[in-house]
This record gives sequence, structure tokens and C-alpha cells, in this order.
Amino acid sequence: EPSIQNPDSGCYGSALIFRLRSTTFMNLGCDLTELSAFPHEKEFLYPSLTFMQPTGVTHTLKHGGTTFTVVEVEPAFPS
Repeated sequence: EPSIQNPDSGCYGSALIFRLRSTTFMNLGCDLTELSAFPHEKEFLYPSLTFMQPTGVTHTLKHGGTTFTVVEVEPAFPS
């Protein structure tokens, strides 16, 4: 179960991150970057029931006692 513990307690855990891969503009989603509280990050809005299809690419990173698993996914809109 992915979770990050409070670093002050000395306990660390793991986190799951989805990296979205868009091969065409048709599955990109709506760009909300201008409305974001974090303007240096890209943010996209997807409709309800959008399926995030894993591409099979995963990476594992460790930083400060926390293990991050990055899973690449491609959005597929409901038909």
C-alpha cells in the first residue's frame, strides 16, 4: 500500500506516481496549467471514467528513505 510517513517520526515508506504518456493530441486532456497553484508544473484535466492504460514502463527511485514507483500510463477515453 503506497504511503509516505512523517519524516519527523523516522519512518519512511513508498509512493506511487503515474507518468502520463500522450501519443496524440486526441488523448491529451484539457490543459489547466494557467489555473494551477504550481505554474512550473503541467496539469491536465481528464473526463470521468478515463482509463489509464499501463504501457509496461516502470521506474523505481529512492530519495531520502522513500521509494517512489513511477508507472507510465496512457489515457484512454470512454466510448
